[in-house]
Amino acid sequence: MPGVLRPIILITGNKRAMKLNQVMALALSKMLVLSKMT
Repeated sequence: MPGVLRPIILITGNKRAMKLNQVMALALSKMLVLSKMT
C-alpha cells in the first residue's frame, strides 16, 4: 500500500523521504537511459 505509506514517511521524516525520492529518481533515470541505449 504505497498510497498509505507515503504520507506517513512524509510526516515522520521529510529530509529522509526527499533523499529517498532523489535516489529513486536517479535510479529510474539511469534505467531509462540504459533501456534507450540498448
